[in-house]
Amino acid sequence: MLDYAISLPKAHKDAMINAKLDEAFTSGVEVRLLNKEEYFDRLKNKVRKGQSLFLLDSFKPITVDEIEANQDALWVTPKKLF
Repeated sequence: MLDYAISLPKAHKDAMINAKLDEAFTSGVEVRLLNKEEYFDRLKNKVRKGQSLFLLDSFKPITVDEIEANQDALWVTPKKLF
């Protein structure tokens, strides 16, 4: 990365370094918003695979049944800020 940064023209150095770092950090990362069904399907799959998620209680991991029963509490839509 250092050799790449040194070889760039001075005016474009910052922009090119930031672009290259963004490319390196986000390669292979899927970024998109989930809809409600996809979100809960992923939560249930994580719990089924044995991952402990503490979403409702900080001492007791959530179960698939609790996810299904408390979907409205777990799906919090952000309020409009402006």
